[in-house]
Formats: sequence, structure tokens, C-alpha cells
Amino acid sequence: MVYIKKLVVMAGAALLCAAAGVSFAQTPPPAPPPPPDPAVVDQVFKMIDKNGDGVLQPEEIRAWVKQAMSPGPNGEPAGMMLMQPMLGPPPPPPPPAPALPEPPPCSADLISKEQTPFKTGIACNGKEGNLIYRTVCNSVGYDVQAITLPAGRAAGCFKVHAKKGNPVFGIRVEGGADVYRSDTSPMGALAALLVEDTTPSATGKYQVYLDTAASSPDARITVQFVDYPK
Repeated sequence: MVYIKKLVVMAGAALLCAAAGVSFAQTPPPAPPPPPDPAVVDQVFKMIDKNGDGVLQPEEIRAWVKQAMSPGPNGEPAGMMLMQPMLGPPPPPPPPAPALPEPPPCSADLISKEQTPFKTGIACNGKEGNLIYRTVCNSVGYDVQAITLPAGRAAGCFKVHAKKGNPVFGIRVEGGADVYRSDTSPMGALAALLVEDTTPSATGKYQVYLDTAASSPDARITVQFVDYPK
């Protein structure tokens, strides 16, 4: 009986591989795989044997193959859920991304502190420069912060450092057009953003701003970037 079960399970594995698009014309492995664990074979056999009589009926096999051709409930490839006993336990899901910290409340003191680099010697785009923060809040007088690049300097490696509420923010040339806006720019655009002392702003002056009308009342955000020599 174990031998028959093993044949059935191995035939089922071949069907599932075919359903998943695995080619048998590939170069064979240098050594044959070890034989299936009898306990696993028995488990898979019982999975197919729905009525538990120890005999695989044609309708049971057809139902199992039909299920094997369908994706799993979480988008797994066809047959992967049915083959799981042979493959071992699935890998654990990746840990969730850590939540961003909350920015400090905006104040004149915070604006003054952010004029000084948070750290120096930070790598960005093959150079080393100063790590800078700019925090903007949904409150009068604190919804815009300036970035001024001296001659020969550039800013890159932008990212959101801290966030509260639902901020809609952007970076623009002072008195001019956006170079980034959180609700319209494509994914990855902030990290790829590069501004310089002469382009796109001819004066090297930019602004981090919060769209107060589009943001939640409690919104505030801290944007970080690296200011480095060109």
C-alpha cells in the first residue's frame, strides 16, 4: 500500500509541477532527490482520499487535480497549497516595516535647530555630506521650510524621517514649480530626487512645504536629505 501511495503522490507532484509551469526538459540534478518521507506520503494520500476509505476514487483524484490547478487563497501558485506537506512549512511572512516616529511639534526653536546638520560624513550618491532635517506642520507660519544650497553643493537621498496624521507635502523651487509632491509623484521619486545649486533652481533655493488644505489638521512631517559637494 505504501508503494502505491508513493506512486500516486509522485504522479500528483508531476501534475502540480506541470500546472506551475515547471519544465522537465531542464538539466537533471547531479543526484536524485531523497525518497519521500512515508509520513508525508501518507499525509498527502489522506488529503486526496476525502472519504477516508483508503482507496482513491477517480472523482477524488479529479477533484484534487482541479483544486491543484487553482491559485491558493493568498495568491499562491497553482497547487502550492496541496504540495505544502511535501515542501515543508511555508516561510514566515516578512516582519512589518517599522512605524515612522512622530515629528516634534513645530516651533521657532525647532526651525532654528534644523539649520544645523544633524550628522556629518553621511554617504549619498558616492559623496559624503551633511544630514539635514526639515519639519513642516499644518499650522500657520510652519507649513514651509527653506532649503538653500551654497555654490558647489547638491542635495539628494531624500526620505521621510518622521510623520504624523495624513500630510500631503512637496518640494519646490522657491517661487516656482514642484520638483516633488507626495500625492502625485511616482513611487520612488522622493528617494531619486536630486537638486543642485544651479538646477532646477538657478539660485539654489528650494522649499519643503505642506499642503494645509489637502492634509489632515494634525499633519506634520519631517523630510531628511543629505547636502554634499557636487
